[in-house]
Amino acid sequence: MLSFVTISMISRRVMMPGLTLWLNLCLCAGFVQAAPDTPLVAEGTTVESVGSRAWQWGIGAADDALGAGFSALAARLYRQALDESALDPGRRAEIQLGLASALIGDGKYADAASVLESYTYTIEDSYLLLRAITGYQSGNLDKAEVDLQAIEVGSLTTWERSWYYLTAGLLKEARGETDAAKQFYSLAAENAVSETQQAQIETALRRNQLLSGQADESVAAGLKAKVRELQGQRGGFEMARLLAIVLDQLGRKAEAIEVIEEQLRFVSVQERDLRDQFLLLLGLMLGEESG
Repeated sequence: MLSFVTISMISRRVMMPGLTLWLNLCLCAGFVQAAPDTPLVAEGTTVESVGSRAWQWGIGAADDALGAGFSALAARLYRQALDESALDPGRRAEIQLGLASALIGDGKYADAASVLESYTYTIEDSYLLLRAITGYQSGNLDKAEVDLQAIEVGSLTTWERSWYYLTAGLLKEARGETDAAKQFYSLAAENAVSETQQAQIETALRRNQLLSGQADESVAAGLKAKVRELQGQRGGFEMARLLAIVLDQLGRKAEAIEVIEEQLRFVSVQERDLRDQFLLLLGLMLGEESG
């Protein structure tokens, strides 16, 4: 069963004082690093064997990229692997699920849904979970709930289970069932298998607060504390982006711009997607300010 470690929970328009932004809940972190003691090519490897195993290495690299949250790279590698004619049906299906997961992590929900529609192998719970997420993204709450209800939670990996509970909570909250949503959110946090996943879940929940119009000084203070706590980490950059949006909502545009400019000094070359997101946010804020 294929585990997925990235999820994008929702994109909706959020109206701020003089600024309309897309809150893209794309939860992904880190980048791939090769093990320093692992040779790139094993001794005795021939050109022929490299050619025959290249697609297998590509799948492994895609899995590693997805596991590290480098979704765009993972999607590209999965697509390349799907071009391999030697894949058996089971392996092809697994790669399709990996591709759908990567596309969700990259915020390309329609593309992910298209990949899932073309899936013709055995329907497993991992597939249903991905389809529930894309259904939620498209606003088809009824279908998302049907897919979630069909899942045997015990068959999911612990990591998948955490996303299952988070998605269930978001669906309950969308229905106005706040108490039930909180219970699912607690289960999502309890099933997080790493600090990274815990940070991803917390980021999703804080973003959901903003989408619900709950931006206030206490939210800003909480985000500031998280930015300091996660300084230099992917989660810290995500929290800083949310902090800038909250500050702008509260009418503190100059402070919001300062937060973005400070983060841009620390974003690494490998995290180009984050840099682009910060620059877009900065451009929108500066453009509105000059307008």
